[in-house]
Amino acid sequence: PRVLDEDEKTRKIHELVQKGAEINATDIRQNTAMHYLAAHGNRRAITYIYNTLGAAASLRARNRSGFCPIHCAAD
Repeated sequence: PRVLDEDEKTRKIHELVQKGAEINATDIRQNTAMHYLAAHGNRRAITYIYNTLGAAASLRARNRSGFCPIHCAAD
């Protein structure tokens, strides 16, 4: 599969948000989209989500290991 660049990821996130995607949905490890975006350094998409959804996109959500998205960015 082709890897999307930052602009393409941001466009896809925009499409999902417009369709009502739950931005704070978690996976089996309780990671949110913000955890993954932070871990992969996708600042453009993080900025888009935060500016579009504000407090609705939790930057304080902790995953099963107790990490917030900022911890994932620093790792």
